[in-house]
Amino acid sequence: MSVFLLYLNTAQKVDTVEHGMIRGLATANPASCETRALARDYLTIEAGDEVIGCNGDGIRWQATIDEVINATLQDEEGEVGDPVRILKGSLTARGGRSVAAACKRMKDNGIALPEIINSRGSGFKQGALAKKLTDEQAEELASGLS
Repeated sequence: MSVFLLYLNTAQKVDTVEHGMIRGLATANPASCETRALARDYLTIEAGDEVIGCNGDGIRWQATIDEVINATLQDEEGEVGDPVRILKGSLTARGGRSVAAACKRMKDNGIALPEIINSRGSGFKQGALAKKLTDEQAEELASGLS
């Protein structure tokens, strides 16, 4: 089992050709993930992994991935779109702690910040999506969840 930090900057509910409307914890285009260094780890997330989901300023939740669905997007008119990789899972904890506070604590404890977080520890880098965490990073980021 691995733990990933996930930047929630995408729709969580998508319409697919294969499955109709699907609601997931996160969605992303696998083709664009392959070309973006700060998104590539998203493609390695598997069922059984843990994910810590954050938005621009806060740690929102932690979840266990139950299923990864690869599908094709479909718009309202039925037009076939891009591929999509959807993470479905079960929340194990909720948060509210700020990313900046967690990063300050990590820096104070001599723990390197995850690569998708900017060097100031105040937010996410442009193009960031997912990063596999070390055990120490995962422990610090999860410490503010309940």
